[in-house]
Amino acid sequence: MKDKVKVLRYNNVDLDYKLILKFHQLIYVSTPLNKSLIYFDSNFPKYFKQVIEDSINNLISILVVNDNVVGFLHFKLLGNRVFLNNIYVSERLQGKGLGKLFLKKSLDLLDLRNFKIFELDVFSKNIIALNWYEKLGLKTVAISNWRQILCFHPHNVLS
Repeated sequence: MKDKVKVLRYNNVDLDYKLILKFHQLIYVSTPLNKSLIYFDSNFPKYFKQVIEDSINNLISILVVNDNVVGFLHFKLLGNRVFLNNIYVSERLQGKGLGKLFLKKSLDLLDLRNFKIFELDVFSKNIIALNWYEKLGLKTVAISNWRQILCFHPHNVLS
């Protein structure tokens, strides 16, 4: 049986945002950054609610597999740039091509004619993520002491 996969705008579904808050934390749970980032701060839910309400500068999409929400993605829309702020796919579903599909379908929710650059940053020690992004075709354009910035033209995304 084939999985039923949907990618939806978060603001188009009735879903408690606390699940997405939990997903933010799960991204880092098995890393040295666990409990040390903004996502673990008691003020983050209030901040994230404001992000959700600002649909002009943010796009949040959810990944639904067989009617279960198993991931989220957050784009910040900054002038002519699409910035991938976070992407999460349930660990049990990783390695099956869902992340790539999720990223592509989330970009499809945007009018890419308005954007010239797709970028993200990633912790330099997050080798798994770096390898995945490079496999998708992103190129490192800058490195700081703790992160790398990768980007490419949004029209070339995952071709």
